[in-house]
Amino acid sequence: MGAKKKDEIVKENVRKGITVILCCFNSEKRLPVTLEHLNRQAFSWHFDWEIIVVDNASTDKTAQAATDIWKSFKSSVPFKIVNEPAPGLSHARLRGVREANFSYIIFCDDDNWLNNNYLDLAFGIMEENSMVAVLGGQSVAAFETEPPAWFNQYSKAYAVGRQYEHSGDVTGRYEKLWGAGCIYRKEALDFLYENGFAHLLSDRTGTKVISGGDHELCMALHLAGYRLYYDDRLLFTHFMTAGRLRWEWYLNFQKNGSYFSILFDPYHKVVKIEKGLRGYLKETALYEIYISLLKLNKLKPTLTYFFLAPRPASETKHFEVLYEKYRILGLLNFFFSYRQLLYKVRRSAWLNVKGTS
Repeated sequence: MGAKKKDEIVKENVRKGITVILCCFNSEKRLPVTLEHLNRQAFSWHFDWEIIVVDNASTDKTAQAATDIWKSFKSSVPFKIVNEPAPGLSHARLRGVREANFSYIIFCDDDNWLNNNYLDLAFGIMEENSMVAVLGGQSVAAFETEPPAWFNQYSKAYAVGRQYEHSGDVTGRYEKLWGAGCIYRKEALDFLYENGFAHLLSDRTGTKVISGGDHELCMALHLAGYRLYYDDRLLFTHFMTAGRLRWEWYLNFQKNGSYFSILFDPYHKVVKIEKGLRGYLKETALYEIYISLLKLNKLKPTLTYFFLAPRPASETKHFEVLYEKYRILGLLNFFFSYRQLLYKVRRSAWLNVKGTS
């Protein structure tokens, strides 16, 4: 069966409005403030909305806590709990998308406190920009404990601050908007999933410090011909737990990001540049290892850079060495499946390379 056209994906049962999807893993203690901010939403546009809490294999009382908290507000906004046993944020978000009833979807993490005009602004921006599939805003941080001195220097890794200098279309710049507080056009997500899109990254899984599912989704939607948009009027508070403020947490985040960076390669290499043996070799893990070794040689790192982890005051070169080192480890792990991952994306029915820019 061939790819479904974008205008064939719009279903009659998808109504104008917003579905807020809260993906949760052991979120019992974080939900009260998050749900309170959702209950405070104010509107100038007239539209319906709902909240779907996806319980992603929690071992605490997340589902019961969410139900009790929302009932206490005596809100008429539809609210339901769904279970997703497969661990991983990408699995949880997909389950939420399948359950959603409205035209726009907001992925609100359990530590995202949306400003009271967030939904209203999101609806208006998406209504006025029909080809925008992904919309993101900015955030400020709130802390469980006193933040470390180095936090502001590395805040972007925590999805804190302004994502871009100016509001507007950001398609093709970095192909990325934070998953936290991100708004998606359901029609675009349906187009991807119904044409066989499957995440290469499972994203955050339980307490494992893994990310990138949001970046992957942005890249896929761009390659499908959709647009990405940033608007700094969209503001939320991102709550930082004490555990995330440890330098060890940040280092693990960087190591895992470097290790799994190879899973973005298929999206970057979706257009074959060269033919013949040279082209074949450039699409292998061996070639990518060679490129990383060249970069390491250019950096001329000392043994300290190889065997000691960088500290907050370390120079940029130390972090570049860490990236290449863990990228090589990832390439070794996916050595024999690297080309298969590339072909999986390149042969996708949802792909529309000519429609991207």
